[in-house]
Amino acid sequence: VELHRKPLASKCKQLLTYEQVARNKCISVLSKTNTLEEAFVPSPNHCMLIAVAHSEITDGNARKKQVNIRQALDIPTLLNRYPEQIDISTVQEQLSSQGFKHTLYPFLARLNELTLTQADIPHRDAQRYKQLQEKNQEKKQTESMLKELIQHIMSGLTAEQIQQRYPAKTIWQVQYYRIIDIGRVSRKYLSVNAWKLLLSKLKP
Repeated sequence: VELHRKPLASKCKQLLTYEQVARNKCISVLSKTNTLEEAFVPSPNHCMLIAVAHSEITDGNARKKQVNIRQALDIPTLLNRYPEQIDISTVQEQLSSQGFKHTLYPFLARLNELTLTQADIPHRDAQRYKQLQEKNQEKKQTESMLKELIQHIMSGLTAEQIQQRYPAKTIWQVQYYRIIDIGRVSRKYLSVNAWKLLLSKLKP
């Protein structure tokens, strides 16, 4: 059992205060040794807000574009258990009011992709998430091609390759011609157009 004096960590403590949780608390019936006991718990909306804030803000999953397995299980459980009580738009408004506008819907979109939820996402936010995904994919592809380019350049700067192209007999001569090659490669790929041309050739 974890006990907390505040609902959220310092990064996003302004999202939800203890007083707000207390004002909107719910009564939950707990079963213990065949007897029923009541306990005060945060409202479904506040449970949803806390789970999203922990995952996306405190743990930084929104920035990393990844899903924390704990919250990946918590959110679908909350949405399935309290379909009428949880108001997604209210949770979104509370996040937006504190500067976390693009937090909830991208998170739900990632969960939807994993078929863990079937949450309704506004068209504009769904489109924005799709564009971010495409941009991220393009970035990964470019990074992969640049890595391939660097490997290609480095493979041509080995002592064996230098000695095949130049009359280099000693290690100092190899280093000399290697510097010459580096200068040639730098001039060749210095311009943006040259990089674009090379990257287009590297595309599958």
